[in-house]
Amino acid sequence: MLLLPLLLAALLPNAEGSPLAAGALSWMSNDTISARSGSNRRLMATKNEFMPAGGKGAWFSNVNSGVITIHGAVMKTGEVVAWQIFKKGYNSVVLNPTTGQTQQLLGQKGIHDGHNSFCGAQTTSPTQDIFMVGGHTTAERYFRHYNHNSRTVKSYLMSSNRWYPGVATLPDGKIITVGGVLKSGVGGWGAVGKANFNNPTYEITEPYGPTFGGDQDEMTEQLTVAFPMHEYPHPIVMPDGSLVVSAGKTLYRYQKTNSPFRFAKQYRYQNDPHPARSYPQTGASILLPLHYSDNYQRMVLMKAGGSVVEKANSQTPASNQAHFIELSAGKDAPWHGVQMPLNRVMPDAVHLCDGTILLVNGATQGVAGWGNGGYTFKGRDGYRYDCTAKCGNTGDNFQYEPTIFDPVTGKFSAKGSLNMAVRGRGYHSIALLMPDCRVMVGGSDVTNDHTAEFFYPPHLAAGPRPKIIWAPNSATWGQQVPVQYSTADPVDRAILIRTGSATHSQGFDARALWLPFSVIGPAGLSVTMPPTRENAPPGMYYLVLLSTKGVPSVSKIISLK
Repeated sequence: MLLLPLLLAALLPNAEGSPLAAGALSWMSNDTISARSGSNRRLMATKNEFMPAGGKGAWFSNVNSGVITIHGAVMKTGEVVAWQIFKKGYNSVVLNPTTGQTQQLLGQKGIHDGHNSFCGAQTTSPTQDIFMVGGHTTAERYFRHYNHNSRTVKSYLMSSNRWYPGVATLPDGKIITVGGVLKSGVGGWGAVGKANFNNPTYEITEPYGPTFGGDQDEMTEQLTVAFPMHEYPHPIVMPDGSLVVSAGKTLYRYQKTNSPFRFAKQYRYQNDPHPARSYPQTGASILLPLHYSDNYQRMVLMKAGGSVVEKANSQTPASNQAHFIELSAGKDAPWHGVQMPLNRVMPDAVHLCDGTILLVNGATQGVAGWGNGGYTFKGRDGYRYDCTAKCGNTGDNFQYEPTIFDPVTGKFSAKGSLNMAVRGRGYHSIALLMPDCRVMVGGSDVTNDHTAEFFYPPHLAAGPRPKIIWAPNSATWGQQVPVQYSTADPVDRAILIRTGSATHSQGFDARALWLPFSVIGPAGLSVTMPPTRENAPPGMYYLVLLSTKGVPSVSKIISLK
């Protein structure tokens, strides 16, 4: 039924009264856990866990993905473009997450354009472009521009080779590529003594053309200190347009300069107190949702999972630690550690439609990469893979149960509170939020898995879902966007979530922002977009409405441009 405006007005959040604004991150304090003070205390499990509303969630499995989905990105159409290692046969596909149908994309050359983009990085544009940087086996220098509207791809050469680089969209729409190494395969602790293969530079590219700004060296100190545990560095755009880069245990902030292709070092934060979460002891890195009550100024980074020690191997247990740092608090900001109910190496972190964060995939021991020993993998659905070459460094020790983290309370879903996936997904897997708020997981190169599974988070079953009847296809920053909707339960929140682009436990440009809104008429809202490009860089975003029971609508994909 349609919501009465007076009832909705009484329930609308505001900067002062929103429960999210008042309670968010209050758990993250020095009295809880302080890495700076050297405390070894941990939150008690009974105080640090919750039982999700709506039950244990559900999985829909055994969807043929057409390829091993090592890389994937969500398009404006809601389709998933996925690609794998470049080889004979299928190399990239378009997957319809509603019907489960796949279609080969661009023949054998695929989205790679004939040059192996595997182990590169990628990001997306407001107009369904995928920009891929770096690659594998003689293709480390390539920059590829794929447009999903025309189904065409073009390749160019960057200024230098990059394998396992980081990438981000800047506020002006340019693409920054950070670090990586010059030769594929030379990474992690196996690269000790091979610093000549390090690429401690960054390059900013105007992607339409393209125009390459040349390799710059202002990040050389950080990327040299972090080497060899610095693969897939994580660049984060800050509210003032500065850039924070996480590489291995290091964290630096860089400020804008007058040049459109350069940043300058500003300061260094304290190191992550946890063993480096870079390849091969891979962890996840993701921003907590931003909130309008502080004008999107408070930025908190979460790093989760990985290995329990440095120089981990196939027998090393996965970590059950998550660490948080408030990037907006300055160079002396402390790290805060929290114990998770499940341990996980090679996790994927995904923003969910209710503002929580899903940790999924990965293993309970071991490291990323290919090992020499063989093993037999047996999925929970009876799938069997006898691996004799390029087998994983985790054996069959996969983590099947996902975990949900609530940024407001600082709690994790309790062990056993969520249903398990059918397939274990380790090295070369992905996870992506879908437009209908399911999560697609796919890949696992080390188990030769050509399927996808879809996870239905418990909140989808916690009550009736609001429905967005109409919202615009695009918007600009600070714009008040009209939204028509219907609902059985009152709507009290709106959130904007960047559409997913992922590989190797990296969610490029991942960002979520709570939005203020007001009532317009008996079945309409005026939702205010983030005020600046720095708050939400150009791209495609899911707009989601939530009921008072925490149940999200199916999203509307809006391009911010």
